[in-house]
Amino acid sequence: MIRKRLVLCLIVISVFFCGCQPTPEDEIVVNKNDGKLEKLIMDEPIQQEATNSEEKAQSIELLEENSHDGIGESAVYTEKWIENYTLSGLECVIDADIILHETVNHPVYKAQQINFDMVTVRSVVDYFTVGATGVRDSSLTKEDIELMLIQARRGQYTWDDNGGRWESYEGQAEEIAELEKLLNQAEEESFEEIVTDDFVLPMKSTFAFADGSKIHVKAKEKSIRVFDDNLAGVQLESWIIIGDAYPGEPKGTTLDNIQISEEEASNVVTNMLEDLGIHYLGIARTEKARLLKDISFEVLSEGWQITLSRNDGSYIPIHINPEEVYGTLFFEPETYAQRWPSEIMTVYVDETGIRELSWEYPIEAIGILNSNVQIMSVEDTKNDIKKYIKLAFSKVQELSNINTTRQIKVTSVVLTSQLIPMKDELEYFMIVPAWVVFYEEEDPQGVYTSAIAINAIDGSSINLLV
Repeated sequence: MIRKRLVLCLIVISVFFCGCQPTPEDEIVVNKNDGKLEKLIMDEPIQQEATNSEEKAQSIELLEENSHDGIGESAVYTEKWIENYTLSGLECVIDADIILHETVNHPVYKAQQINFDMVTVRSVVDYFTVGATGVRDSSLTKEDIELMLIQARRGQYTWDDNGGRWESYEGQAEEIAELEKLLNQAEEESFEEIVTDDFVLPMKSTFAFADGSKIHVKAKEKSIRVFDDNLAGVQLESWIIIGDAYPGEPKGTTLDNIQISEEEASNVVTNMLEDLGIHYLGIARTEKARLLKDISFEVLSEGWQITLSRNDGSYIPIHINPEEVYGTLFFEPETYAQRWPSEIMTVYVDETGIRELSWEYPIEAIGILNSNVQIMSVEDTKNDIKKYIKLAFSKVQELSNINTTRQIKVTSVVLTSQLIPMKDELEYFMIVPAWVVFYEEEDPQGVYTSAIAINAIDGSSINLLV
């Protein structure tokens, strides 16, 4: 599926970067390096980047006033958009909820990428290691190596038209010999007294508890990960249902033994954010998931994976999976800076609490460029979305010689925020109001979801490709 969609993307990219450019009436408008968008935003600037401690304090005050303090506190207004129309080679079915917060202000922020510091890392470590009795540098235990030996001796799982099976692989004997050597050299685990001041980045530590359980922490400048099993991973139900999520698992498998409700799991994460003082991330997605032991494929638990994204200014947090960028309407527009990865936190929760946390790509909003920028009307936004669909698909159709009629279904249009470049700036981006449009397309392999984004200020398209 992903490979097929990537081929289509390469076709679309070649259209936009080869040959003559269309006339202005026919092109998809992007944020160009001409400063026009910045001028719209800065006509009545409220707060620039702070230059001294007093200004910094005032800026932080303004940021806090415009931030979404907590999750789900603002009402969400939904308008239905139903419209069907046909283009050459494309049937577009729009049956979408238009979703936005009932808020008066639409702030624009100036933002920069930052690194996690030890203050942040220690706060996360302290939260998850209450009651820990000792710590050690993380390394493979005898139990870990024994499981890896089972895997090496079993071979490599391969798929073909006849199904899946275990086979030997190149270098298998050497890997087995190396693991046997490591097993003979492995020492029993020993833990030392926890001295928080000794923690430094990069950090790779294992914490022990009196009941025999452990918590592992891996932290670097751009990521923090906390997990309780060194050889286990989270699998989403949407992956599992396809089949072979582990070797031989049948297609259509679902997770029917979750012992915690979606609401309860969300509350666990909300409480964690409050305890850690994090008020700029909000729940963007909740999905059924499980924790699966590597090698043995034992299901350790079933629960929920909760994904959090930034929600500065009460914008609805949205998470777009990387594969959702590569839909039929994908193109890579002209930009004047490479797009940053969006800050993201994922948390796996079951009835016992948080079992895994991953937090990546931290960003800091350092000032307000405009506390309430004027955004386009919903009707104008609808027209820009339809224009985007028409022009993007016409380019795909032109180059790929599509002979059959395709159909896409627009399912939701959400007012959120997105990172976009600033004119003449490499260190800073803007967080602007944006409409994210989710649409579905079906092929013989199933139905998949993709997304496009429209700047809510001027209607220009936003590049979602990182």
